[in-house]
Amino acid sequence: VLTREEYLDEKMTQFYSGCVVLGMEALHAKENIYRDLKPENILLDTDGYVKICDFGFAKKVAGNNRTHTTCGTPEYVSPEMLANTGHGKPTDWWCVGILIYECLFATTPFAAEDYSETYEMINRYASGKDSIDYAVDGVKITKPARTLMQGLLQPAPDQRLGPTAVRAHEWFKKMDWGKLEAKQMQAPWVPDVKDEKDTTQFEGED
Repeated sequence: VLTREEYLDEKMTQFYSGCVVLGMEALHAKENIYRDLKPENILLDTDGYVKICDFGFAKKVAGNNRTHTTCGTPEYVSPEMLANTGHGKPTDWWCVGILIYECLFATTPFAAEDYSETYEMINRYASGKDSIDYAVDGVKITKPARTLMQGLLQPAPDQRLGPTAVRAHEWFKKMDWGKLEAKQMQAPWVPDVKDEKDTTQFEGED
């Protein structure tokens, strides 16, 4: 969907990211961190709702404990993971911020030609030397969308927005979280699937 549309509007992004928020909450409630959020790991079911896949980097991290393994996709790596100072659940909320940014701008804030440059960009942002561009290629977003991303992309994990603050944020003020969780909302796009063996929605399949 993201490839076809190139940019997702805020309403579509709210639906998909809202589903991801619920997914992260469910994982964290069972003391798991995910650590590999990116569009490639977000599938859509026959109703157009998000299914998070690929738990190869998921790990049990209880409470506010931290782990030190560096993993995931470079453009989504949190500053604390990159600095190897220990990371926990807040690293997933950083990734939610990157995902929202990529949906709205069709790129990530730390996109570069090679991973070392990406890591340098993340470090410079975390140290306050650089800022994130919220006006990419003329794409206009609302102030609430920007403030939500700024809260999620807070370099200090203890100051980063978490699930309660995300749900209550102005950008999600029209979101009915109960209906979303119950799959009672109309998805922005519903795939045309004939049966459970139909793979035509996957690239290269016919």
